[in-house]
Amino acid sequence: MDTESSKQRTGIRTCHDTFVLTSCCLATVLHTGFLHSIGVLFTDVMTTFNSTHAETAVIQSTAIGMSLCSSIFTGALINKIGLMVTGMLGNLVVSLSLMVCFFASSLTYLIIAIGVFSGFGFSCVYITSASAVSQHFSGRKRLLYLSVQTSGAGIGGMIYPFVIRYLSDLYGFRGSLLITGALVMNTVPGSILWKQHCNTSKSEEHTVVTNKIGSKTLPIAIGMFRTLGGICEMVAGPISGYIRDVTGSYTAIFYTSAGINLFAAVLFLVAHVTRRRERQELKKRTSVFYLTSF
Repeated sequence: MDTESSKQRTGIRTCHDTFVLTSCCLATVLHTGFLHSIGVLFTDVMTTFNSTHAETAVIQSTAIGMSLCSSIFTGALINKIGLMVTGMLGNLVVSLSLMVCFFASSLTYLIIAIGVFSGFGFSCVYITSASAVSQHFSGRKRLLYLSVQTSGAGIGGMIYPFVIRYLSDLYGFRGSLLITGALVMNTVPGSILWKQHCNTSKSEEHTVVTNKIGSKTLPIAIGMFRTLGGICEMVAGPISGYIRDVTGSYTAIFYTSAGINLFAAVLFLVAHVTRRRERQELKKRTSVFYLTSF
């Protein structure tokens, strides 16, 4: 009797975890995919509000920057009110922010609605979904399912441009944002499954971040990591748009990006070589042969 009851509980638990993974993947596809596909609407926005590339790029750069910079506050919010409430809040904020863009009357309206409010909602959804997967699975399953959940951003990034372009051609960019907001709202029921839960012990931690800090403080760690990236994202869009307006082409943007990446790679290489030499010097000084040479 106990064996049958245990099997039944295990089956229910497996079913519940499967729904959690599915809802987290769906949220990543719909939210993160849209975040990286907003640029499809830039032509319509520039035509409607007679704005430049630099001004229009502020919408996406603000959304991405806000989603990253507010992550540290999202992590604290999760620890305060829980995964489920934070996830539902993020989904609602994103969907409502996109839907009210139907009444957009200026570029500033879109920057505030999509950039600020939706950006904060994207942060809540991304961190809560990643934390939910991390807390409901353990061992190798956690590594695999976190990879599956993260890949949803790429899937959404491939699908959304075609969907948004199709909707924009039929209903305009305002109508496409209204329909997208309604579509995103379907992720609200799924976030009800994201309850605070820890399925692992300390000996079962396999991911780098979780192994260092534990699953309970994982949301704050992800938030701090994403906040640092958000600072750069907020200025990257307007600068790229300004370079495009000044030079009249995108070639200079690619050269500038390549130069920055090359400079960062050189700094990383120098730091790596310096650190390696310091370790070798320290190892040499603590060796028996070095100490007995005097």
